[in-house]
Amino acid sequence: MIGIEFYIGLFIFSLMVLMPVLDDWRKGKLDFLSPRNIFVAFFFLYYGLRTLDLYGSEVPLSFYDFGSGETKQAELTEVLYMSILGLTCFYFGYYGRVVVALEGFLPKFRDLPWSERRTGDVILLFLIAGAGASLYLFHLGGGFFYYLENINYVRLFVLTDVGYLKFLVNLLSIAVLLAGIQVYRTRKGGWFLFALAALSVFLNLIVAHRWAAMQTIMYLLVIWNCWQRRISAALMVTIVVALVIFNVSYGSYRSYTEEAESRILETGLESVVRLDEESQGYMNLFLSNIWNHFHGTDSLLYTRSLMKSEGASHHYGWYILQDILLVSVPRSLWPDKPNPSHVQFNNLMRAENPNYYNPEEKAGGVVQTILGELYWAGGLAGIAAGMYLVGLLCGVLYLYMLNHRNNPYIMILYATGIVHIVMLNGSLSVTFAKWLYMMVVIATVEFYMAMSAPRGAVIHENA
Repeated sequence: MIGIEFYIGLFIFSLMVLMPVLDDWRKGKLDFLSPRNIFVAFFFLYYGLRTLDLYGSEVPLSFYDFGSGETKQAELTEVLYMSILGLTCFYFGYYGRVVVALEGFLPKFRDLPWSERRTGDVILLFLIAGAGASLYLFHLGGGFFYYLENINYVRLFVLTDVGYLKFLVNLLSIAVLLAGIQVYRTRKGGWFLFALAALSVFLNLIVAHRWAAMQTIMYLLVIWNCWQRRISAALMVTIVVALVIFNVSYGSYRSYTEEAESRILETGLESVVRLDEESQGYMNLFLSNIWNHFHGTDSLLYTRSLMKSEGASHHYGWYILQDILLVSVPRSLWPDKPNPSHVQFNNLMRAENPNYYNPEEKAGGVVQTILGELYWAGGLAGIAAGMYLVGLLCGVLYLYMLNHRNNPYIMILYATGIVHIVMLNGSLSVTFAKWLYMMVVIATVEFYMAMSAPRGAVIHENA
């Protein structure tokens, strides 16, 4: 009976994912990079395909102990129906009338001047800041080549309390966004855009985070999709496959070199991390990481299980608010700043209480994905309310772009939103906090560009 319920749930979940896409395709309005399609695609990977993969595996590769037989089937079936609840609430938010009302309150930036020279100044400033921060991080890590050879050790145990420097490196992706808009408007400087994008991807990948590197690519795709022409299905499949291979390959390499972590801790800073030929093969790690990267099902069940066993109570959004308020405060200025919510969750649920930011102590755990975070916040009610708000946010963002497609100021805001929606399923509160913090930077930049431009350089949205 449980098996039938599981496959019925999977069928309903799949229909809920596919029907809006097929309806848009039938109407000729299919946009693969819309906030809805991006969020729902990742949501299905985290909670649909991942659940199916675990259901069919006799010995699932996971950090959560599913048990076996009917117990395992029952738990995975519960995940499916909680996912259906979440996706239903997301659609209520996305298609609700509240979207139109809220979009009307957003700034329209009509008839604001646009200065190409001032935009170039901001691009140059962010290029200098990002490149300078990267050079300093290489210096702190023992030099460029030493950094590359020992990247895991350096990033885990040497480069601590440098979040503000990594943020400066991430500004390179904003420079690419601005340069992309500039190139589209002037039809000049394509070579510079390509070089800047390549530099941004490389530096963000090495010294910041692979998601920051992928943001650079996403910015260019959003500009192309909105202003040039809609990305076709064939091109979208190619892009997705390339990004998945890129992302999982990098994760697999990092996991592969983690085999030598014990040797790193024993021998100290001068140890060189090298591939261990006798350890697990790279290809095996690559294949396993394809599914393990999308661990939404695992983290939701892990959250429910530990809350029951440890008797933890719901926080009703407190930790989410804390992440939003504190993400912009450098730990170097506040050494005792509370840890991010996912770190606090892992520490609350374990007997030990490691200091995640202590370079002498290897701490960590499970990063909660969106349904896990929302369940911790308020149970099923938290999932329903949180997913409704996420759908509302995605709907407002998309309508905002559609109503003002040719406005470069709004395109900057929209593209910034899209790259963070890609990450919402992986970590809701931290991603949302970083999004709001980045919006402050974007708003400051846009104010500077608009107020400093000649009054004659006016944007006409219907141009």
